[in-house]
Amino acid sequence: MVREHVETFLSPDKGRGLRCKKNGPPIKAGTLIIEEEPYCFTLLEGQEEERCHYCLEEQSPELLLTCPKCGIAKYCDEDCQKAAHREHLSECGGYRRLMKLPFHLRLLARILYRQSTRKYEQGALGPLCDLCPHTEELKDSSELKIQLEKLSRFVNEDILPDRAQLESLYGKTTCNCFAIHNLDLREIGVGLYPQAAMINHSCKSNCVSTFRGPTLQIRALVDIQPGEEVCYSYTEKGNVTHERRDELRKYFFECQCPHCLDIDRDATMKSVKCPSCQGQVKPTGSKSLTIRYYTCNVIS
Repeated sequence: MVREHVETFLSPDKGRGLRCKKNGPPIKAGTLIIEEEPYCFTLLEGQEEERCHYCLEEQSPELLLTCPKCGIAKYCDEDCQKAAHREHLSECGGYRRLMKLPFHLRLLARILYRQSTRKYEQGALGPLCDLCPHTEELKDSSELKIQLEKLSRFVNEDILPDRAQLESLYGKTTCNCFAIHNLDLREIGVGLYPQAAMINHSCKSNCVSTFRGPTLQIRALVDIQPGEEVCYSYTEKGNVTHERRDELRKYFFECQCPHCLDIDRDATMKSVKCPSCQGQVKPTGSKSLTIRYYTCNVIS
């Protein structure tokens, strides 16, 4: 894992985050800030038959090797199958049922199978210990109960931890995972990356994620100065403020970044070019579904 340009810090309003080292040089645009293998990942629904379950390479289904025991896990070749053996060994017996879950529960199930054979990864010293579980926000959620009941029906009972730990893992998984993209920027999976997950959100982000298979790379979009926070956008930056904030509610905060506080930015984003004067024409500010624009004075 690469993480030589940044350090952790505590923010009064956002908790733990990452920033450019205060005593180090600036991070130049394009610099690799973090390169990290996933703690755990899974393919999205519809991708299981055409991608290697280890390296995520796309292949013709008939060319993929299938695990002879579970009959579900597929690999490019024997090298990928051998490389995946340790991770797959604990889940192989339950893999067929696991793959019937929606992707967010499938990811959680894979974590549970992994931790069932690696007890040292649980609790305060485990790799996921620093991730925020949002247990307070989730504790009265009826959706949480429904999701965990569904999970319990599709995994082996002996891998389920106590209720408090299961709720904590659910919160850490759903609120901290990254969508994995292929080279065409199409989402093909989700993964949990403990180091990268410490990067806080800003719609005015200064870094971007790319993937090489399941390997996550975070690179600087602009120069980042010593002591400046490294921020990543959790949502589509091209959406207007209320759309971004609606999407971010699942992370249990309301964004207060410069873009969200700029009251003129949404109007600028929705502006059109006047066919008469070629100038910028902003919408009237109407909250109706139909966007209306001011009339240019040139038009009689």
